Amino acid sequence: MSDLKRRKLPDKKQQPQSRGQQPQQQNNRKPQQRPPQRQVQRPPPPPPAYMQRDLLLITTADSSKGIEEIRAKFDPLSKKIPAHVTLLFPEPSKAIVPEFLKNLATTDLPSLKSLQFSKIIVHDEMYLWLIPNDESRERLTKWREVLMTALTTTEPNHSQGEEFIPHITLGYVPRSLTPEDAVAFAQNLITLPTEVNFAKILLEEFSENQVSTSVDAIILTAPA
Repeated sequence: MSDLKRRKLPDKKQQPQSRGQQPQQQNNRKPQQRPPQRQVQRPPPPPPAYMQRDLLLITTADSSKGIEEIRAKFDPLSKKIPAHVTLLFPEPSKAIVPEFLKNLATTDLPSLKSLQFSKIIVHDEMYLWLIPNDESRERLTKWREVLMTALTTTEPNHSQGEEFIPHITLGYVPRSLTPEDAVAFAQNLITLPTEVNFAKILLEEFSENQVSTSVDAIILTAPA
């Protein structure tokens, strides 16, 4: 055998790595499993404010003192909105646009500055209502027809329903009183028939908190 020892080829495991690679080290240990990470549950984002609009015939303060006294006892909204006749019930804000009143043709409609109310009733065994006489109801109905035509033009899928009973809501009959007692209480503060003056037709906007914001108005009676 030659004195020169045969150069032993390096083991495959010891062969140099290609450029740019680090030598690989053999690791016989089992890989450690990481404990599952707990997912942090974040609260859902708050829903967007759901704004609604309606159309109200607002009374003057001097002609509705007895009405407001009754509402203070029976109506939780008495401090948020004055006494009123609802001409259009609440709809999503996009259904009653801010320019709604400006686009109305009201020249031939009857005056709503002053209306006569003749009786107090309990509607659906719950609502205490002040009801207009026949002549005043007819005026309100004519306005309602024009308003409904304008609303249907912009929002065919409105939620107004077919029945319209003009009234001023005096409140809700509490469980502690019978309907007859609630009517008697109201009649002690309002002498029937009674004339009620109205200050404006208000296009109102509100959200879940029921805080009223004026969008537009038709002024009927200038404030004193």
